[in-house]
Amino acid sequence: MSPLSTYKIGNRIVKATITQPQPMMGQLDPTRQLVHVPDKYKAKGGDILTERNIPKMLLVNHHTIPGYRILLGLAINNTVTVTRNIRVINPITQMPGNTFAKTTIANVPIVTEIESDLREAKHLNGRVTIYLGQEVSINDLIDAVTVKSVKKVSGIYVAECM
Repeated sequence: MSPLSTYKIGNRIVKATITQPQPMMGQLDPTRQLVHVPDKYKAKGGDILTERNIPKMLLVNHHTIPGYRILLGLAINNTVTVTRNIRVINPITQMPGNTFAKTTIANVPIVTEIESDLREAKHLNGRVTIYLGQEVSINDLIDAVTVKSVKKVSGIYVAECM
């Protein structure tokens, strides 16, 4: 295994080794690479790995070997705004009201497949699959496109949007 290099996950400094993609795999978008992280650094699926010389990566749980966690690194290829409407509950009657509180999270890093485009999905009634580390729910809006289904898989959220 190659020597460990220094990266960041949020504010934490971690040491890891990133494998270079095979020549044929390097043509995929998003690029996928294996990230070997020693157990002591507590990296997990859904974390965002950053370093100056490489694109940001969304980490996905892959497998473990003694002393290491092996994660799949998906190159971040977009950022979006996630909007959630929350129905306000009347504190006296405990009944849902007609008022909605809107929460917005800007600049959420996501991974979309090469053929997926949020703008096209919005205008052509297409379906887009989005991978993200941020929790989302059904009926949330990702760049004004509605989330129709969500699954948590290997530490990340897989959202189907229309």
